[in-house]
Amino acid sequence: MPRKSRLKGKRLYHHIYAWGNDRHPVFKADEHYAKYLEYLAYYILRYKMKVIAYALMAWHVHLFLFDVFGKISEFMRSLHGEYAQFFNRVARRVGHVFGERFNNRVVQPNNYGLWLSRYIHRQPVEAGIINDPKDYPWTSYRAYIGLAPKGFLKPAVIL
Repeated sequence: MPRKSRLKGKRLYHHIYAWGNDRHPVFKADEHYAKYLEYLAYYILRYKMKVIAYALMAWHVHLFLFDVFGKISEFMRSLHGEYAQFFNRVARRVGHVFGERFNNRVVQPNNYGLWLSRYIHRQPVEAGIINDPKDYPWTSYRAYIGLAPKGFLKPAVIL
C-alpha cells in the first residue's frame, strides 16, 4: 500500500515528531543532544526554517517549525540523515536510528500553537524525568523564560 502524501507547502507551521528505531534511544549522552542541536542550527539556516519550540527526549524528538519555502521533507531528511551518521559512528553501530519517516501535523499558530508549545516543553515533566521544565536542558523552554540565549529560536509567535 502506498504511503499517504505528506502535507507540505510554503509558509506552514508543522509539529514534527520522530521516534527511535524499534523505540530505542536516539540520544544516549549529552554529546548526542548537543550534536543534534548543532545540526538543527545548521539546517534551519540552510533551508530557511524557523524553530518555534523543540524537545529532545531520549527516545524521540518534537519540533515546532515554520516552513517558509515548503522544504520540510528535504530539511528533515538532511537533519536526521546527518544525525544518524553521527550517532552510528559514535555508538559504533549500523542501521536506522529513526524508526520510520518523521510524522508531521500542520498546525495553526493560534491557541493550538500555544497548547503545542506547552505540550512540547512539558515532555520531560510528563515523562517523570524532572518536576520543573526549567530543569531539563534539552528543550527550548529555558530560552523562553530567559535562562538561556534564544539562539536560533523564533518564539515570538508564542510569546
